[in-house]
Amino acid sequence: MRGVRFDWRLENGIAGPGNLIVLLVVLFSFPLVLRLTGALAVSTIASQSSQHTPALVRFCFVVSAFLWICFAITLFGIRNRGSSSFQDVIGRRWNRWQALMRDIGVVLLTLGR
Repeated sequence: MRGVRFDWRLENGIAGPGNLIVLLVVLFSFPLVLRLTGALAVSTIASQSSQHTPALVRFCFVVSAFLWICFAITLFGIRNRGSSSFQDVIGRRWNRWQALMRDIGVVLLTLGR
């Protein structure tokens, strides 16, 4: 891979070093969040039990909320730094039908595993 250079000092990164630290702290706190919310109780409840559905909903809510928080931190870092646009990070628009089919193919290959 000629021409690829990694910036160890994070001078040309998408988000700042402070944002990276906040995101890492939040990510490493995930097991604690699961423990404090009791979201992992779903694994100890039998699937035929009447308590399984509320426990599963709690688990899904906690994981979804956590992912949205991570997304918000990342989006804030991208917008705050200003070196890249959000569109650059997530990808450009599909200007041809081949680009759409390529992305759909990647999704199908990922889900098929």
